[in-house]
Amino acid sequence: MNHPAHYTTGKIEVIDYIEDQKLPYHLGNAVKYISRAGKKDKDKTVEDLKKAVWYIERYIGLIGDNGSVGKAANGSNDSNVIDKKRSKPTLSEAFINTEIFIDFESELIYGEDQAYICCPERFPTVRFQLMPTVGLIEIVDRLRHKLGFKPMYPIVGVDNGDCYDCDDDCCYDFFISLNGFTDSHLDTCIAAVVADSDSVDNEDMYTIDLTEDEQKMLYKRFDEQCRRSLNKTCEELLKEAEEMMD
Repeated sequence: MNHPAHYTTGKIEVIDYIEDQKLPYHLGNAVKYISRAGKKDKDKTVEDLKKAVWYIERYIGLIGDNGSVGKAANGSNDSNVIDKKRSKPTLSEAFINTEIFIDFESELIYGEDQAYICCPERFPTVRFQLMPTVGLIEIVDRLRHKLGFKPMYPIVGVDNGDCYDCDDDCCYDFFISLNGFTDSHLDTCIAAVVADSDSVDNEDMYTIDLTEDEQKMLYKRFDEQCRRSLNKTCEELLKEAEEMMD
């Protein structure tokens, strides 16, 4: 997840370049696929380059002949069409309590990260894999559908209609981490990685952004689940990660 070799072979990590240039979603993905072509999997060099071309051509379709972002390929006006990969649906307490569960069959990943570049501050992390519940899947399905990708499940009431053309082999892996840096001790988003899909966004990551209130509710929710399943609190897990880091 952090600093993969196929994105760090040069002097500049790919994500740092993308963020520095403030590239929109489509062009950032094109740079990503060009940069990793032949490095992540030599057998998929051409496939990665084709993905880069796909994103570039789709971006050209979005900006139109006048070169201004904001008009979708279908002609509908949407000033946020380039940023549809990020979403801020409202997660109610009821949704959090019924749709978000730690997958304790998966391994907890103890690690570390750092904040700031000039004076790095290291902090411990504990990554949870979440169960792919229907509610979480629907959020990502709607995000991907807006970008032209097939969802996992049928979606009712989108684009003044329904979507029944689905990607039956697709699945999503959901992740979120505790951390010893933020006030909430939780990531500011839930990450969803596309897997086993034939779409060009396979292995891409989508995010469900969280407000401060949602982070607090989620931390409490995770703390309760860890107490029941691990007989440990989230604070104790972070202390273990900090000991490993030291």
